[in-house]
This record gives sequence, structure tokens and C-alpha cells, in this order.
Amino acid sequence: MVATGRRQGSVFGKSCRVDGRFVPNRDANAALCGRKVIGMEIAVNRSIETIEAMNQTATAHAAKPTGTSSLDDYINRAHHLVPAPAVLPQLLPLLNQPDVNTGRVVELISYSQTVTANVLRICNSAYYSRGTPIDSLAMAVSRIGFRQIYEIVVSVISAATLARPQKGYGVEGNEMWCHSVTSAIAAQIIAREAQLDEQVVFTAAILHDVGKIVLSVALEDRKEQVQKEMRNNLSPLELELKLLGVNHAEVGGRLLEKWKLPEHLCQPVRFHHNPAGANGHGKLAACLYLGNFVAYFMGNGFGQHALDLKGRDAALKLLDLSSDRLPQFMASTQEQFKKVKHMYNLN
Repeated sequence: MVATGRRQGSVFGKSCRVDGRFVPNRDANAALCGRKVIGMEIAVNRSIETIEAMNQTATAHAAKPTGTSSLDDYINRAHHLVPAPAVLPQLLPLLNQPDVNTGRVVELISYSQTVTANVLRICNSAYYSRGTPIDSLAMAVSRIGFRQIYEIVVSVISAATLARPQKGYGVEGNEMWCHSVTSAIAAQIIAREAQLDEQVVFTAAILHDVGKIVLSVALEDRKEQVQKEMRNNLSPLELELKLLGVNHAEVGGRLLEKWKLPEHLCQPVRFHHNPAGANGHGKLAACLYLGNFVAYFMGNGFGQHALDLKGRDAALKLLDLSSDRLPQFMASTQEQFKKVKHMYNLN
């Protein structure tokens, strides 16, 4: 089965060509990997044989460094769309402390009324509350634990940035945030298997496409060019590079640098399409690559990139994992995402 073509209905469309006909992306992905674990392994292995050559040009370009000034130019034009998450750089170091000061955690989070309100709302969902209301951050941290609270904070902060339409990419509603959360869940599951820092991987993965918010503004100004190039079946990476001279992974990595986040977050984001280039952080970047892969195969993605399997085996090799584990990663991600949808009232 060969899958080609582009989506219809927006810049990146809503469908892919499968066996000579257009079908919705979710149906195309279901055809490739199946809804159940039993069909996933067969579909993944068959697909790699037929579409492994997709997006080779874009992957090569993803490893090519771009001047910092060019990246900063795009970031500066869209800085109002991606405000720096001030609390993250302060919470991150606490993850490695064996005895975390709960008072310090509460103090850092409480400075943001929006984050505090949303953290309490989520902690009082049926998934966390256990029937007893949680009425303070201190109670939330005590009952749920700092690491769980940290993941909720990251999700809340990312939602404020990512849960908006990105017209330059033809992305509607909260589609980008759903993709990012699915990728983060999958990447975290993979990191656990590879015995890597789950929270670091979760944070990097949920922010891996933040560069698209920056570039969406520039692509929206070139709508006619975008539509013209998409008729040539360019992937999002190829399109960005051809029209803008940069790609979203580079921009995202640079944006995290400007936010003063540590290198072990910036490098994986910058190289999430090319983990081998991540300068000492290849394993973390490989988790992002595979988390992205799983999210697209589950139908939570957009563009032809959804069917790109290039680099899968290289990422698995970096982590010393077998492709036999992918079906279980997908099943576990799907189950966890159901809980997240319930917590955040997503349809």
C-alpha cells in the first residue's frame, strides 16, 4: 500500500491518497497501523518498506545549521505569540532534588493566577481528586506529587501557546496542542523504557513544534506560494526551508534558548527530526522523534509528514529499542491520551 498526496480543505488539507483514492488522515493512519495493537506491528513494518524514502530532503536540511540572526528575526516578529514560560526554568532544577521543598514549588506556581487556577481545576478532575476536593496548591502537591504537578503545569503553559489555530499551516482549533500532548505522552513512555529522564523528555516533546507558531505567521503571509508548493507534495519541513530558509525545529530550539531553558531541552527540540545531530543529546531527541512518529500514526498530526517513516530505525537504534515495542507504545499512548482528553475536556 502506497500513501501519497496532500490534504484537502486547508493549506495542508484533511486527507491523504491511499490506494489511489483520498481518505481522511485518521482513516489513512488507521489503515496503516490499525486501531488495535494486534494490527499495529504488521502495518508499521509494511509501511516502512513502501514509504521509507519520503521526506529525505527535509531530513537532510533539518541537520543543516542556520544562522542565529535569521532564526531570531522570525522569533522577534512573532514574540507576542510565544511568551516565555517564566516558571519552567525555575521548576526544572527541582526535579533532580531528592527532597523537594513543597513550599518552594507552591510559591513558584502561585505567582501565576492562570496556571494556579488551571492546576487546581485539573487536580479536581475525577482522575485525580478521588472524591475529596483539592482546594490549595500545597494540598495538590502533597496528594499528587511534585512530578505529576510539574507535568500538569507544563501542559497548562503549553496549552496557552499551542491551543490556537495556526493558519499558516492550515491547523484548526487545538489540533496542534493535541498533537503535542500525544507526542509528549508517547515520548515519555519511550523514555521510561529507555531509562531516560521522563519529565525532561515530556517537557521537550510537548514543546517540540513551538517553532511552527513562529513560522505560521510568515507562511500565512505567503499563502499563495504555500498552496502552489503544496501541489508539488512538499512536506512541511521542505516547504519551510524553500519559502523561509529555516525550519520549525531550528526555530523552536532557538526559542527555547532565548527562554533560558537548559541545553538538554533546546537540543532535542532543535533536532527532533534528526536525532543524530543533537550533540550529546541524541537519545532525548530520539524519544521526541519516536513520540512524534507515534502521534502521527495515531492520527494526531497534520500534513504528509504524518506518513513519513524515515529515520525510525535510526532513532530506535540510538535508544537500543526494538521495533517490536512500537505497537505497545502506541496502545499505551492511546490509553493515556484518553485520560488527558477527559481531564482537559477535549472532544
